[in-house]
Amino acid sequence: MSRRPLVLLMTVLAMVGLAGLPATAEDPSPPDPRNRVNAWTPKPAGTRSTVVLQYGPYVVGPGSDLSRVDVEIAALDGYVIDAQPSVRRADGSEPSDHEVHIHHAHWVVVDHTASGYNRWFFGTGEERTRGGGDAYMATDPRYESEGLRYGVPVRRGDKLAFVSMLHNKTSAPMVLWLQGKFTFVHGTRAEIKAATGEDFHELTPTLHGTTFQVPRTGGLYTWPRDESGAPNGGVVPGLGHVWTAPWDGTIVIAAGHLHPGGKEVVVSNLGSEKEPCGATYGDDPDGDGYAGVTIQRIQAYYKDDVFPSENFQMGITQLGWRAKIRKGDRIAINGSYDTTNYAYPDAMSFFGFFTDREEGPAPGEECTAFLLDKPGAPMSEVVMSMPNRPWGATHPTCTICDNLSSPQPRKGSWTNQVHIGGFSYLPGDLSSADVTGAPYVRKGEILRVVNEDWAAGLVRHSLTSCRAPCNGNYYANYPFHDGTFDSGALGATPVDTYLTTKPVPVWEFNTSSLDPGYYTYYCRLHPWMRGGFYVDPPAA
Repeated sequence: MSRRPLVLLMTVLAMVGLAGLPATAEDPSPPDPRNRVNAWTPKPAGTRSTVVLQYGPYVVGPGSDLSRVDVEIAALDGYVIDAQPSVRRADGSEPSDHEVHIHHAHWVVVDHTASGYNRWFFGTGEERTRGGGDAYMATDPRYESEGLRYGVPVRRGDKLAFVSMLHNKTSAPMVLWLQGKFTFVHGTRAEIKAATGEDFHELTPTLHGTTFQVPRTGGLYTWPRDESGAPNGGVVPGLGHVWTAPWDGTIVIAAGHLHPGGKEVVVSNLGSEKEPCGATYGDDPDGDGYAGVTIQRIQAYYKDDVFPSENFQMGITQLGWRAKIRKGDRIAINGSYDTTNYAYPDAMSFFGFFTDREEGPAPGEECTAFLLDKPGAPMSEVVMSMPNRPWGATHPTCTICDNLSSPQPRKGSWTNQVHIGGFSYLPGDLSSADVTGAPYVRKGEILRVVNEDWAAGLVRHSLTSCRAPCNGNYYANYPFHDGTFDSGALGATPVDTYLTTKPVPVWEFNTSSLDPGYYTYYCRLHPWMRGGFYVDPPAA
């Protein structure tokens, strides 16, 4: 998920053409542009069908992580009630996260009257969150008694833009398709109600969050609660990333987003300044360490409890969870990361939620969340999330990750420059260290790092420290940044997601902060790349 406002969308749209390729979900064959013919076939009001929007084929270059935008013109009126994003090869199979990483995948409606020229529709990051369906609606007794339904409206003629960033983590080109599968209910609200008795309340989607740096503090780090300083936009250090509700409503479903290493997204209702959730604005009436009343804790779930790992998924709200908000309520978002052993550059914390604006809080429902199917449940149970999908295929993890049988490389020649070319660190690449040794610099010297692959193919790299020897194969839980140094992403692209991006692919590192010894590093964009160098005492 990008940290930059999606006002950038309009700039990017000028760079691409129409490439949306809808298909029928019943067709298990590989993606095919011809499927578009049957995609938006009109059906009677109230009919449910599955629409798969496929974008591609794209030849994603070696190591590429460029952003793109594709546009689909909606040909029908209706409601989307669930969504499932994925990436597909040309044969229809899904690559692993070891090969392809989705930095973000957002659907928005292009709308020149909206802030940023778009309205957010649905989004996810590398954890590929899925949400929606009948189950979260059916917990409301009115589902049966009154035909109550929820859906995100789609109007004929809407421009549905898919904003994505596919990252090929390998050194070979890949042919890929982006796919979004939606359950679609045909017709307008009035048409559906007349035909079936189902009454669709329209959900308003909202996305809130940003990118930040997570230092290695040796414990749990929560941003921006654990920061100090002056407010910057919606970011209020010591409090949270604050969004002010412009309307009354009921949040009916929500999900969070973190990066590997994250623990939870905590969502609190501070109330308004005139009517705070607590004695005064900013108080912590529920005593959990977060200002206001906590209404949701979206957990990060790690496969087999291996932490940190790329085998993780974010939670979604429980099926019967609902939260009431008032116009003027301030909703604070905080993201927590476990930094006991690692730091996390360019981390994120986002909260995406869907609000029924027809039903605001009744007297006594202010500042509350509850479970429809468990009246009176304690808030400690109400606020907990649940996994969003079955695990499916995951990539391997390691127990002993380093290759401990390999000796530490000998000290090689002095250098003050490292060039990155052909997905290798020169000098210093561990693949050749047994022949060349590892270069050395003197403490206090400037080590200049130049990414030559950026000029050759807009491929970004980093020089990110990892605990020595850092010489094992790449796994879902290895390597991670040990917090000693990080070059950032070397080389900018038209639409970026990194706080650490260097506008030119060069980094000058002052080694004064390093004690003499041996240091290893990896590329956090291509984690199988490894390098190392020695630091000698300063010259006499």
